[in-house]
Amino acid sequence: MNNDWSNLKTRIGFDMETGENSYDEASLVEFLNMKLRSRGYPIFGDEKDYPFLQMGSSLLQSVAEKNRLLREHLSPVDQRIQDYVVRLFKDLDTPDRIWVPTNILILERHGMARALSLPPDSDSFKSNIVSSFR
Repeated sequence: MNNDWSNLKTRIGFDMETGENSYDEASLVEFLNMKLRSRGYPIFGDEKDYPFLQMGSSLLQSVAEKNRLLREHLSPVDQRIQDYVVRLFKDLDTPDRIWVPTNILILERHGMARALSLPPDSDSFKSNIVSSFR
């Protein structure tokens, strides 16, 4: 793996000059919608408002089906963790339970976690347990 961090803009979407996300918010929301759709999660807004989401619909359906079929398959490291946790909790009598999360959403670009933390059409969120704002 190349450890040259000089081009973070291309690698993770982080602009070293400004410290900002190198993609506009609308593009990031569309990218997140594509990731959500590929994992079988609901998207934000209406599909017709996102041209790449519409254009890639069949590809995303194919990826979603692959993810669904592989949901029970664990990577070697996850399988080792699963085996360890099963041994650790063997007295709970849950031998078929998968303890390791399987339908995960990887946030590989700068700003994705922040974008997911609040609705794209709002600058705040409030519930009985949390209050967040941009």
